[in-house]
Amino acid sequence: EPTSEPSGPESKPALTALMATRILECCQHFVAGNSLRLKLIVFEVMASCIQFLSVQMAVERRDDEGEHGDPRHGARSAKPHSHTRRSTTSDFLPTIATLWEPFCRRLSEQSDNDAPALVAAMQVMEQLTDCCGDFVARRFHDEAWPHIARYFTRYLADRAAFGASCNRLPN
Repeated sequence: EPTSEPSGPESKPALTALMATRILECCQHFVAGNSLRLKLIVFEVMASCIQFLSVQMAVERRDDEGEHGDPRHGARSAKPHSHTRRSTTSDFLPTIATLWEPFCRRLSEQSDNDAPALVAAMQVMEQLTDCCGDFVARRFHDEAWPHIARYFTRYLADRAAFGASCNRLPN
């Protein structure tokens, strides 16, 4: 008889995955910090947590294929699939949804002094697309890319203006 609260070792995500998810949830409060050093640390922590959770999700997918059999070979395992087992993915995607708005807000507030933070943010984005690309693809296109494109457009315009002013200097 199913219970409302799953129990047993396979019913909950690994404690470390749960901790990584909670760390990511806390990061949303520090993404908007004014200190470049703080932003760099937060983005590094985020990238590490996402990379770890990506590995956890890959292990779960591999285990699920083992439970259900490999569809390419038509093999089936005798072990029944537990429908009460919570996955890292089910805990991770809502966390990404929660982090998304502060993350995009931070991208929209980039200044020229924040170039290293933008690079770190893009590394976080790379980790996100590696582990849950389908989930973030539309969000990236609609919400993150316009801020990134605006930053680079402004950066290139500033570089062109600087280059033009250097060309006018007397020899």
